[in-house]
Amino acid sequence: MALSLLILMILAAPFVVGRERLATLTPVCERKARYGRECPLCGMTTSFLEISRGELGEARNANRAGIPLYVSFVSNEIWALIFVRQKRRHHAST
Repeated sequence: MALSLLILMILAAPFVVGRERLATLTPVCERKARYGRECPLCGMTTSFLEISRGELGEARNANRAGIPLYVSFVSNEIWALIFVRQKRRHHAST
């Protein structure tokens, strides 16, 4: 459940904190800064921010793995919600 809460915060951040503010808070990739080469996660923040605006083409350009990861995060949240609701029903019936 702790991981689900963290994922929920990641998904909600662009809407709560604001896209522009969030972009200024994210650090520069250490690998890119030191070696001039991108890591597999380079562009992921930008990708998530673009997804939150509905700009899927831009999200894909920022990082091709962004959309599948975002979908998996949303799926995790749906399953966490189902799990919590079932637990509540179980406790209410006992």
